[in-house]
Amino acid sequence: MNSRAALVIAMLCFTFRVDAQTSLSYLLDPFAQCCLAGTCECGGPYKHDAEINDRVVEVIRVDKRFRDTAVWVTTTRGFVTLRGCVRTPAQKNALAQVVKRQAGVALVWNEVAIGRKGK
Repeated sequence: MNSRAALVIAMLCFTFRVDAQTSLSYLLDPFAQCCLAGTCECGGPYKHDAEINDRVVEVIRVDKRFRDTAVWVTTTRGFVTLRGCVRTPAQKNALAQVVKRQAGVALVWNEVAIGRKGK
């Protein structure tokens, strides 16, 4: 057998091996398994976190009740965590209520601190 034919055979074997491994790799990913089974949305529960986070940040930014606050937002799997400082307990409660109403928010962890001016 000449070297050219051996090279073609080796390339074909490698290609088939890669295809076989690639087609079975989804079995290791539980989100891919549920997606293929039609039991959940493809992309897993983290797929929409960035857009949820952006939406929450924007609603806080435009709400005049929170103008004098310092709040940062993180979102994981639709669970929104609020941290930072607000001036009053009423602001803290209102902040949680506004965030809970946003699309895609599954749970709000309101960890903001209540501070006083000058502290």
